[in-house]
Amino acid sequence: TSVVSSLNPSVFGQTVTFAATVKSSASGIYGTVTLKDGMNALATKTLKNGSRTVIFGTSTLSVGSHSITAVYNGYGNNLGSTSPVLTEKVNKAATSTSVVSSLNPSVFGQTVTFTATVKSSTSGTPAGTVTFKDSATTLGMGTLVGGKALVATSKLSKGTHSIAVAYGGSTSYVGSTSLVLTQRVN
Repeated sequence: TSVVSSLNPSVFGQTVTFAATVKSSASGIYGTVTLKDGMNALATKTLKNGSRTVIFGTSTLSVGSHSITAVYNGYGNNLGSTSPVLTEKVNKAATSTSVVSSLNPSVFGQTVTFTATVKSSTSGTPAGTVTFKDSATTLGMGTLVGGKALVATSKLSKGTHSIAVAYGGSTSYVGSTSLVLTQRVN
């Protein structure tokens, strides 16, 4: 039994396809193959019509190294066998961060809400916190919910403000910083 990956290294949230192949001197191979990550079974598939290969797809592997094996469970005159370990490396997914203003330009004393959006380069929604800054001054922090966070302030002085948001990243996602939003306060 052998196993190969369609994408190695991969990125968190990407679908990785593993192809497990069973070879035998018998004319047809029957039975089931189990794909494992270490000791954990990810899925079991049946070899159909004497096919020697089954395909497994997953997008749920966490960031880090995974010890992938394919286990042929044996059938009839064929003994079971286990593939050599395939080390699948999963890297953090890249992100992009943006920020918008609820009111631009605004008037001194008005409440302005800044909304940050963090998107992943793959499927999935980043979690964690973002920091809202007005140049070097921190306006506040927000926790991402559904990839969004916001901060509201009525304390912006008259003039032009350079608003940016920094996402600190998480165990699965790389951090990123937004482009600068120019906020005008009249």
